[in-house]
Amino acid sequence: MRKHYKQYLAEFIGTAVLVFVTCLETVLTRDEGMVGSIATALCSGLTLAVLYYAFFNLKAYFNPAVTVSMLINGKTSVIVGLWQLFSQTLGAVWGILLVAPVGGWADLGGTTIQPTLAVTPFDGVLLALVIEFVITFILALAYLTEDKSRGIGGIIVGFASVGTTVFAFNFTGASANPARSLCTALLELIGGNVASISCVWIYLLAPILGGIFAGIVKRYIFKPPTAKIDRL
Repeated sequence: MRKHYKQYLAEFIGTAVLVFVTCLETVLTRDEGMVGSIATALCSGLTLAVLYYAFFNLKAYFNPAVTVSMLINGKTSVIVGLWQLFSQTLGAVWGILLVAPVGGWADLGGTTIQPTLAVTPFDGVLLALVIEFVITFILALAYLTEDKSRGIGGIIVGFASVGTTVFAFNFTGASANPARSLCTALLELIGGNVASISCVWIYLLAPILGGIFAGIVKRYIFKPPTAKIDRL
């Protein structure tokens, strides 16, 4: 652990900042319709891009689903990945605690299935699973891009976050981050709000599966071809 403590600290700080910004903006703009979704998308996407560049050399991801995709892709070890998940979860808790003075314990920016998806309970759950799976898959693919330069990596990740949030915010809250959804759901119980915890399994299962699928696709299906050496 000592060898990677800077990486784990970066995960803690970055996740706390990202979750705080995203959840606070969600609390403040949730009822603003498309304007709210765009505002939240820009805040979370730009923050994620800045964090990407700030901690580029430490390989911090601020999202358990992305960490899982990196693990599947062979870009991190199991032990390091588990410590990353632990650091991300602690960071999410601290980020959410900073939102409490604004929204109160009952509204911490938790993620729930929105009325726009609730045609029937079954349809709403199914669509929420699909949407969270897809947006996490896209975000994880952005992280898994083969471009390693500091020039465009953060831009790719930031745009992926903005685009997926604008698309999914008014349907599922656009979580794509199990740490954020789990921690908000648990802490909102203090304020007596059970809406998030009742469907939190969707926001755990779908993003993790999306991250796994992204790792598999990038590693085994679209693996870059190995350069061949011409022999005389």
